[in-house]
Amino acid sequence: MTRYSVGRRREQETVHYLRNEGYGTLRAAGSKGVFDVVGYNGTVVRFIQVKSSKARYGSLKSDLESVNGAAVPEGATKELWVYEPRKLTVYHVKGPRVEYPINANVVFTAES
Repeated sequence: MTRYSVGRRREQETVHYLRNEGYGTLRAAGSKGVFDVVGYNGTVVRFIQVKSSKARYGSLKSDLESVNGAAVPEGATKELWVYEPRKLTVYHVKGPRVEYPINANVVFTAES
């Protein structure tokens, strides 16, 4: 399986999860932008970068900095979803700080 197909599959898994949680979704395939998936439910907008690798600290740090530096509308969330074998870790980026991780192995639902 190519790296592209693995990444696409992880993005589709993310979209599937969000849709099951009641979100509308947009997958920005091939956009070369920071975010791969956008989820929205009428009150919350989630901008998500999806990674599917064994992220080493240097790579993870770079990915988190990229997400942190991206502009999003006020009130929207910025997230990094890292898929590893049998594990999903979600990082919620808030301004200059990152919560490491908010919940490993279980994806969190949107904040109220």
